[in-house]
Amino acid sequence: DRLYVRLSSDPEGGPSEGWMLLGQTYSKMGRYADAADAYRVVAQRPEADSAVFSMLAEVLIYAEQGVVTPEADTAIDRAYELDPSNPGAAFFKAVSLEQKGDEARAHETLVARRWPTMPRRPVRPARHRKTSKTRRT
Repeated sequence: DRLYVRLSSDPEGGPSEGWMLLGQTYSKMGRYADAADAYRVVAQRPEADSAVFSMLAEVLIYAEQGVVTPEADTAIDRAYELDPSNPGAAFFKAVSLEQKGDEARAHETLVARRWPTMPRRPVRPARHRKTSKTRRT
């Protein structure tokens, strides 16, 4: 709690790195609401990136025993908007969609994250492809 006092008493708001460290520490201690408060400070700053928003979403969801709240949904959307390749954003987006009953989109979100360059059309199995190697008997 000394770090919190130091950061909150800083006339310039305290460095973002300090708030992130505080959020991570609170999260590891299971103090998810306190972690969310720390991450919110950084999320309001112009330098906030996708990781900040996905970490905020994560602790908000943990604080509600796995339920994606509207605030968590907003953080997820912002994280995904800033970096669609963020694995945390994709995972929590899928959780949110599943909780809303949209299992198909939840699945698509995870598959797109896992295989972002996967072809959208079927590929012929390898045994049907012609190869330049010839078989010797």
